[in-house]
Amino acid sequence: MVLLINENSFSDAEIFPTIFKQLNLGKIIGMPTSGSVIGTGHQRFMDGSSMRIPRNGIFRYDGTNMEGIGVIPDITVEPTPDEVRDDDDVQLKKAIEEILKEI
Repeated sequence: MVLLINENSFSDAEIFPTIFKQLNLGKIIGMPTSGSVIGTGHQRFMDGSSMRIPRNGIFRYDGTNMEGIGVIPDITVEPTPDEVRDDDDVQLKKAIEEILKEI
């Protein structure tokens, strides 16, 4: 199996690849995630304004707090601006290449 992640992966999209990696289920391909996993709650104020308040942290099996750490892929693939503009998904191409190696 392969798993694609990038800098736009947040919250559960960071927790899942952490578990995927810890269980050694396959290769992770893409760009590092930001480490934005803290659980928040919504608090409304009397004046109608509101804010998000941190409520719970997410921790790895070894006790490390995941907030601010992110997930590092096994294979880093950074699309160039031209590839993004041209909708050339080089990360997906690399994932397919890795899967085909196993067949």
